[in-house]
Amino acid sequence: MGEAAGSIGHPDAPDVTLNEAVERYGGDPLNFTLYMMMLCGGLVATVGEGDSD
Repeated sequence: MGEAAGSIGHPDAPDVTLNEAVERYGGDPLNFTLYMMMLCGGLVATVGEGDSD
């Protein structure tokens, strides 16, 4: 998921463009959206302490 994190600017992830990140996940925007949803869920669980606000 490094490319997905890189596309939103995470400092520890690879520096990639959105297009490069989508290509990394098979070029399918729907597939990339799934990875982004999982990434956001992980961020809420770990950084946001479970609070989506």
